[in-house]
Amino acid sequence: MTCRPYINLAAFTLALLGISFGSASGQDLFGLAPDADTWLSNGAGSGPTATHGGESIMQLRWYDDGSTTRIRIPYIRYDISQINPDLFSTATLSGTFRDSGKDGPGSWQVWGLNDTLTAAGTAGVDWDELTVSYSNAAGMDNAAAVGTFGFSSDATQLGTIAVDTMDLQPLPFASNTTDLDLSSFLASDTDGLVTFILMDLVEAGGKEFYIDSRTGNTSDGHGPMTLNFEFPAGDVDGFNGVDLSDLQTIADNFRQAVDSRLDGDLDGNGFVDFDDFGLWKANYTGSLEGVNLGFLTAVPEPSSVMLAVLGAAGGALMVRRRNRKTSGMVASVVLLMVTFSATAHAQTAVRFRDANSNVNPLPSPAGPDGDWNIDNNWWDPFDNNFIPEYSFGDGEVAYIENGGTAYVDMDGGKYPGHIYIGRTEGTTGGVEIRSGGVMNVQAGAATNGGVSVGESGIGTLEVLPGGTLTAVGTISVADGSTAMVHPGGTLSTTGPLEFSGNSNYQVEVTGNGVNGSISAGSAANLGGNLYFDFGSYSPASTDTWTILEADAINGSFDSVSSNLSLAANQKFVFSKPDLGGGRVGLRAAIEEVLVLEVNRNTGEAIVKHTGGSTISLDGYYVGSDLGLLSNLDADWDSLVETGSLGADWVETSQTTNNIGELKVGADATFGSDMSLGNIYNPVAGTFAGANEDLEFVYRRSDGTQTAGIVQYTGSKVNNLLLQVDPSGDTYLRNPSSTTVEIDGYEILSPDGSLVTANWTSLADQSVTTNAWIEALNNSANQLVEFDSEGFTTLAPGAALNLGQLFAGGTQDLEFNFLLMGEDVGTAGSVLYSAYEGLLGDFNNDNTVDIADYVVWRNNLGGASLPNDNDLGTVGADHYQLWKTNFGQSIASSAGSLAATSVPEPATWLMVGLAFGLVVARQRSR
Repeated sequence: MTCRPYINLAAFTLALLGISFGSASGQDLFGLAPDADTWLSNGAGSGPTATHGGESIMQLRWYDDGSTTRIRIPYIRYDISQINPDLFSTATLSGTFRDSGKDGPGSWQVWGLNDTLTAAGTAGVDWDELTVSYSNAAGMDNAAAVGTFGFSSDATQLGTIAVDTMDLQPLPFASNTTDLDLSSFLASDTDGLVTFILMDLVEAGGKEFYIDSRTGNTSDGHGPMTLNFEFPAGDVDGFNGVDLSDLQTIADNFRQAVDSRLDGDLDGNGFVDFDDFGLWKANYTGSLEGVNLGFLTAVPEPSSVMLAVLGAAGGALMVRRRNRKTSGMVASVVLLMVTFSATAHAQTAVRFRDANSNVNPLPSPAGPDGDWNIDNNWWDPFDNNFIPEYSFGDGEVAYIENGGTAYVDMDGGKYPGHIYIGRTEGTTGGVEIRSGGVMNVQAGAATNGGVSVGESGIGTLEVLPGGTLTAVGTISVADGSTAMVHPGGTLSTTGPLEFSGNSNYQVEVTGNGVNGSISAGSAANLGGNLYFDFGSYSPASTDTWTILEADAINGSFDSVSSNLSLAANQKFVFSKPDLGGGRVGLRAAIEEVLVLEVNRNTGEAIVKHTGGSTISLDGYYVGSDLGLLSNLDADWDSLVETGSLGADWVETSQTTNNIGELKVGADATFGSDMSLGNIYNPVAGTFAGANEDLEFVYRRSDGTQTAGIVQYTGSKVNNLLLQVDPSGDTYLRNPSSTTVEIDGYEILSPDGSLVTANWTSLADQSVTTNAWIEALNNSANQLVEFDSEGFTTLAPGAALNLGQLFAGGTQDLEFNFLLMGEDVGTAGSVLYSAYEGLLGDFNNDNTVDIADYVVWRNNLGGASLPNDNDLGTVGADHYQLWKTNFGQSIASSAGSLAATSVPEPATWLMVGLAFGLVVARQRSR
């Protein structure tokens, strides 16, 4: 039986009810998702043998009007085998109900299925949701007449759940330990499986409750019923408080997608990462004195890492550690009332300086720009000309889509119910809040008081010094749109902040801590691009800038740039300081960062600090989505093994996607260069794919996570390589472990850096028995040739000197090749570095000849040979490398390649290829 024990929606639902996921008392709420759920029926339209497992909802109803009956009974099972019995006294049930016009107040009976069953012929305690029905469900009176129901002696009544009186959906509900004490029932369990049965307390006429099932919707506040327990904050497994075994679980599952808190996911985002380690460490109070950490040994884990959940988990569904507030339910109810009442009303769209306006001419100045606070700059579908106001009718919303900018330079006292800037496809617009300008966007009867910058169009929102824009709804910046804030400008909302897609957030900085910023009332969900405009200001190394604040900050910007020229070892680094009052900031600084230098040829990765600042850390990881890391223990020189930076490091799971370590105690100060061993495998990915994706991230105990810089050296790539030596000699190489068959290639230079006279083409070299043909229009911008008789094989390690074809200057060369049988070209790699050695020249005499064969034969099984293209243990690949390059010397550009002839088109078609089609296929990309 597979158990998916944890979902974020339990925290979301209970947050709506004023119960927080984390609390000031040091407790976290852990929601156990159902192991199985369904609903039983014994009424009209759905008889006792009907099954309902796998449906998106569970129905709860007891209805009888004398002619029609509806009996619908939820039947839900949980696997509690991993839960500490000491936590049973905190157990509650919670969920949501929705999608019914017959809801309302109610009180539900909750029954529990006994472990020991007396009735014969039932589905038992390990029932299958796809086959269980009223007629065979344990705990039910299976022989009850249609239209009636009853419980057997195998079920025990446990208590009740009261459902709120509001007719809003989705409506969260949760039990309490007074009306529903589950402790004794859970403690009596012997097999780890507990089943709950729900039924309306009395026949309730039109009442009907649709409850989300485990296979139903998991968004917008929906989700299955969860069985909840209060865990000590930072405690992974619920046993012995926060201890080192909890850290072991986090380490074993580090940077992996998981289902449960029990797998180390303390923050409930479905992924184990530095944030979970930070929560553990913040709550660990144990001493390390005399403790041997040797037992904390990472175990091998699956190599797949589903990183997609990292981005998807962060939004409104993730409720992180918050202080418990008794007013939470009231605030949530108000929010729900606003949300659902809005659907019953209509907004009025008022457009700024619209082409269809009944005012002609529009107020000066001419053109698309104009003053917000002039009535005649606005027009609605009823030919009214008034500044939009949230309080008029059901609420008026402002549309700025005329390609111009509406500027606000005063407090006009009239505020819209929403602002849309460039909402419609193909439109653009802007809003500029100038010094003295005030704009307070408010919620109306049918408006939410938000600001939408872009949507299907492009929008720009700029708040200048002395300008103020406040909102009560979401401020969202969509793909291609921009929000700009200057120092002294105010942009804030009591609702969420959203940067999505390829959106832009531009921050002007004029001094240390003097910068534009945005304040969000709830969550700030980040994405898109962040740009710093420093103007003429030169920041010091100790300067910081808080660029936004919110109750919670989720995600990160996809790219960060500025108008500064940073040193090679400098980056923008972000931290999330506690601002007090439940608020967190996003603080930026420019820091020297650690560099991970990766040697493509050997696979060795060395951590370096090339600057003079102090860098501390208590965790790091090297990740590869493509699986380019070694999962062999012998290849990784961990800090645990080397003893570097302290004795209290713990290895995370070593997979092809991840290696890392976490430090239990205080931060370590980085010192001299530190080798992590030969952890990189450049040929592990797909040939000619995107094979350099390593990321290097480290953290310190204040929660700051820093993405270090990854630098590659060496020439071993999993692709065909065009290597340009400083002399200008250009080599066509196959440094991969794949035998490659090509029948054409092209070298392109947009800036015209190619020297055709110095090109020693394969046609010139006659390196194969096949005839290579040069294109007729080769130039300083392109060099193209193709194999006219078949294909040419480039074995691993093959290298050919194409002459001094690069004139120098801008390094703009592009290299593409055509694989045999393909119609579309493949992008090769280009490397500007010294070409060292003659491949296959095992005795270093500058010639590949029979003497090198003797060296190979005498060293079979050895570790390596000179000029062996880093093939590793001496074997058959070395022989093939020698054979491929036999006859070459440093003084000669000729090489030996294997060629295979295949049937080719008639002569007249070859002429056409030489004169026309060659040009047509030159940029098959």
